[in-house]
Amino acid sequence: MEKCSFVKAEENLKESMIEQKIKVICLKTKKETFYDSISEAARQLNLQTANINKVLRGIRKHHKNFSFERVE
Repeated sequence: MEKCSFVKAEENLKESMIEQKIKVICLKTKKETFYDSISEAARQLNLQTANINKVLRGIRKHHKNFSFERVE
């Protein structure tokens, strides 16, 4: 049986968005790269997770010449 715990809505949203697989497309070269999480992509590419999330939610079109898509 799995353990359950209660967390604040903000914590739940943060965890659910950061631990998603994403595809990163370089707009200059059109090269596609896959990452296991938003935080991993941000670390590897020296980007901000908040701005990656904005692209994924449609608030921004790109972040520093990169586009992002969720991978199911």
